[in-house]
Amino acid sequence: MIDRLRFTALTVFLPGALNVYAYFGFVPYYTKDSFSVATFLAQYESSVFRYRILGQKLLLAIHDALLSVGYTSNFDVHILDPVGTGEFYFAYFFLNTSALIATALALGCLLRLPCVRATAIERDLLTLVLVFFLVGSQFVVVPYDQLSYFFLVMGAFALLWSGPYPARLTILVLSVILGTMTRESTALLLSLCGALLGTSLAREHRIDRRLLSLLVGYFIATYVGLRIWLGSSESAVSETVRFHQHFGKSSLISLIFAASAYLVLVHGKGDARLRNRFLLFASPYLLAILLFGQLAEIRLWMPLLLPFVVLSRLDITWEERPAS
Repeated sequence: MIDRLRFTALTVFLPGALNVYAYFGFVPYYTKDSFSVATFLAQYESSVFRYRILGQKLLLAIHDALLSVGYTSNFDVHILDPVGTGEFYFAYFFLNTSALIATALALGCLLRLPCVRATAIERDLLTLVLVFFLVGSQFVVVPYDQLSYFFLVMGAFALLWSGPYPARLTILVLSVILGTMTRESTALLLSLCGALLGTSLAREHRIDRRLLSLLVGYFIATYVGLRIWLGSSESAVSETVRFHQHFGKSSLISLIFAASAYLVLVHGKGDARLRNRFLLFASPYLLAILLFGQLAEIRLWMPLLLPFVVLSRLDITWEERPAS
């Protein structure tokens, strides 16, 4: 009973309470002019954002539901958006808090799988630290980050879970499709799958090249399908920016954060070959961060950090091919 209550406190009550402070105890001045239906659509129906449709649709649906039940909010968001409303801001809070709690629950279950080598206190501390990182990265308020973390962690859980293969495959495919509709960083789930090939876990959990090819196919079909359905965006194509154009003092702080988090949570733990393979498979995402990303936003490192932490705690052996 106490263990269940502790797990609930760790994965539901603490993330929820922390997000209350993140959204209503501080002012996220970094994000502006996207807290009304009109300004939100103006921002998210252009550029690469237009393809991240799942979070957008959920946010608008939550906002409509709040209005339909007569919800009103006195929270003043005019400093963030002159035409913004407290009701729309609360829709952000509701969506992202729900996704954060779902991510924490999935992460808590993932770290409790038999293949994860960690003590009880280490599992709880890892969950707590990662939740703090996810909450703290929300100085950039968007409708897709927290949701994308859930699909990434849920997909990792399905890969490492020893449950029925049809159920695992269903969760994996849904995580890839829905995750790609949320944010392109879902490709890191494919990197995780590729990194596990050739390990004892791959044999035990039927992780092979056919599975990887299937997931890649679903990712590409969803990625390309969205662009065919919604049309190309000239602004999205023209966003290729050189590294030095985005690099500044805030970017240096972000790089220090990423390096420090890696050294504290990942480096020297688990199998180095597995970590290096994941980094190789994830190199396109890392390159995209450096070329196109606003490095000041530490949220860009979260999709890398989550799988890294899991990989660094896996109990694996390598299955070498017999000599011919």
